[in-house]
Amino acid sequence: MTPEEKAKLYRAIDYNENAAPAIYPVTFVENRLSFKMNSLDIRLKNDDIESGTILLSSLQEVNALVEQRKSGQALK
Repeated sequence: MTPEEKAKLYRAIDYNENAAPAIYPVTFVENRLSFKMNSLDIRLKNDDIESGTILLSSLQEVNALVEQRKSGQALK
């Protein structure tokens, strides 16, 4: 692999040869945010038509989980 190809690969995968190794395993999660909404109503409207409503959707129990690894600069 030429030095140019190597540099291009490292940029593509965001790797730095001189960076200090991570002290945490790859499975380590630094911050975890859990979010729960009991109901969510979504309405798309168009004021140009008489009825106005294009789409009406209702969801029950919406959940989200966000995990962050600062050492890996990653979100899941």
